[in-house]
Amino acid sequence: MDTTLSDDQFRAALGRFATGVTVITAGDRDWQHGMTATAFSSISLHPPLVMVALANGARMYEAVRRYGRFGVNVLAREQQVLSQHFSGRTAEGEVRFDWLDGVPTIEGALVRLSCDLHGEHAAGDHTICVGRLTGIDWRAGDPLIYYDGGYQAVAGMA
Repeated sequence: MDTTLSDDQFRAALGRFATGVTVITAGDRDWQHGMTATAFSSISLHPPLVMVALANGARMYEAVRRYGRFGVNVLAREQQVLSQHFSGRTAEGEVRFDWLDGVPTIEGALVRLSCDLHGEHAAGDHTICVGRLTGIDWRAGDPLIYYDGGYQAVAGMA
């Protein structure tokens, strides 16, 4: 078995793992920043912890460290333009921030979480930021899904 792995092979293989799409947010009333992220997961129920992997040196990583808090916004299917906006692919789409426990969040997201930065763990060219939930809000709707390099719709299960 060949153990060499190119960046393209790594991306292609892991692109076959379907994920929801989140926008991580941080800031205050005068300045808000967001970044699209698919490397997000729950970790613990007691205490309520989540994690997001942020690129070292990314503006978002610096914002999370500066404020010590961040928001996680699980996007709805109709919010694809926001995913593209916060990934830097387009400047289209009106961004409407809302507030949850003093943390900027995305208006209309399926799930909005406010988190205190609970810990950081080095992971190659990223840092895993662990957040302890301080606020939670959700609504009904269909999630935005990313699979194999593109957005997908959720199909009913048999």
